[in-house]
Amino acid sequence: NDDGGHCCLVNKWSTFLKARLVCSVPGPDGIETHFDELQDVFIQQTQDTKNPVIYAVFSASGSVFKGSAVCVYSMADIRMVFNGPFAHKE
Repeated sequence: NDDGGHCCLVNKWSTFLKARLVCSVPGPDGIETHFDELQDVFIQQTQDTKNPVIYAVFSASGSVFKGSAVCVYSMADIRMVFNGPFAHKE
């Protein structure tokens, strides 16, 4: 029962939003290694209870490189992405 949003989103489903958590390491030749399979997440509370720190464990399972990485994100940055203009596309 999503009635959509205002202006250009009237009568259009608008409650499903997603964004990608990017976890990569730049290589010496300028080519990045992307860890694109999310394995686990740990949320660490901070003094600002609305902005915890997110630790995400990723793996890469390509044919050339296999490995894992931990990347750190702030909830404030994640919230900023979802409040940004990325969700609207003409």
